[in-house]
Amino acid sequence: MKPNGLVIYTYRLAATLSNRYWLRPFPFDTQTLQMDLQPFIVNAGDLYLEAGPESAIRNEAYSGLPQWIVRGLTAEVRVVPLDRGRSTISEIRFRIRTERRYQFYVWKIFLP
Repeated sequence: MKPNGLVIYTYRLAATLSNRYWLRPFPFDTQTLQMDLQPFIVNAGDLYLEAGPESAIRNEAYSGLPQWIVRGLTAEVRVVPLDRGRSTISEIRFRIRTERRYQFYVWKIFLP
């Protein structure tokens, strides 16, 4: 805790997420996967979320996705209305832009 009352808390999260895909151009598709992160506490209005510097958000962590090439990873801090606009809450929106590795599908499924 800093003298001005600021507390910096870093949290690493592992989650299983799902997303709706636009599969019309499959297997030559690209997708933007989005996740909105909000605090889930009573005094959430007093909490301000902040994304780390761009160097802290890395594509290497997603290199284990065998079907996808990660083309971009961004984090946007937003303030969104809560309780029909009477109060606001801090939110981070993560977006992962991906491109499918199409070679497997071409050589193993379409050509044979």
